[in-house]
Amino acid sequence: MARRNRDLVEEFQLLEALQHWAIRHSKTHPEKEHLLLRASGRTCTPEAAQKLANYGIVPLSDAALDQEVSIALLEAPRCAPNDAEGT
Repeated sequence: MARRNRDLVEEFQLLEALQHWAIRHSKTHPEKEHLLLRASGRTCTPEAAQKLANYGIVPLSDAALDQEVSIALLEAPRCAPNDAEGT
């Protein structure tokens, strides 16, 4: 039971960290970009897909439905850069 509680706490902390990151990251883009992304049906931009691919995160639905994302994933470097945010 203690292990399960510890797992739940770790999961909550991870979700909280992701939520904080998403809020910080969303402030780096104008609202118009957010609206365009939602309207496109993509889960991320081709540039973001390329960065995520370095870490083994591949948006399969975007890759299957969007040629730009497919090409970005094919052109992604095979090892992750030191800075995930690209700054």
